[in-house]
Amino acid sequence: MRSLTPLVLLTALACTPDSDDGTDMVPAVVWRGTVSETTLTTGETAPAALLAMLPPAGTSGQVISLQAALGGPFEPSASGVPCAPLSPSVLEATGNPALADLVVESRTNADVSRICIVTDDGPTALVALIFIRNGPATTPSFLGLGPGSYRFSTSLQAVYPAEAFAGRKVDLDKLVGLQPLSMIWAARVDDASGEKWYRAEQTGAFDFDFTPTP
Repeated sequence: MRSLTPLVLLTALACTPDSDDGTDMVPAVVWRGTVSETTLTTGETAPAALLAMLPPAGTSGQVISLQAALGGPFEPSASGVPCAPLSPSVLEATGNPALADLVVESRTNADVSRICIVTDDGPTALVALIFIRNGPATTPSFLGLGPGSYRFSTSLQAVYPAEAFAGRKVDLDKLVGLQPLSMIWAARVDDASGEKWYRAEQTGAFDFDFTPTP
């Protein structure tokens, strides 16, 4: 995720309209799409078996699907960036078995599962959906790495016009139906010591939306 100055919020709440019957509506995040290009950074200590099973640079055709609900209000994180917890009902990938397992590793019993909004006071703002788990491998693709601890990360990043977040409140109503300017699906595997092993940024024809649901 690019380094940005946090959007300063005094009140940071996810706001959605009530339904016609007066029931509160919960913001749902929907992301789906197909990769057309993969750019790749790998570390010198990355196991050859890991690099062999994950998508190489230039790979296309991978598919990501996400449905998630906000699990609470936006609050400043340790870095000052406003974030809210996410509860995914669907987060899965197809097109490469190891990449699909990386998504499973990231989301299952995740240490981090949240949506954050950051801006650099310029014309755009970044919405980042972040799923991180630190621990041993649990899926068939990564069990071969051995019994150590690893860092699995899946993040989905969408760039919006900054005016969508103007003011002191994160109002997700402004994003319903508004198409992002650009989007990235980032997939990462690192070892427990922080050594960077595999970092892919995948772009393509993605759809991203906030949808109020009861």
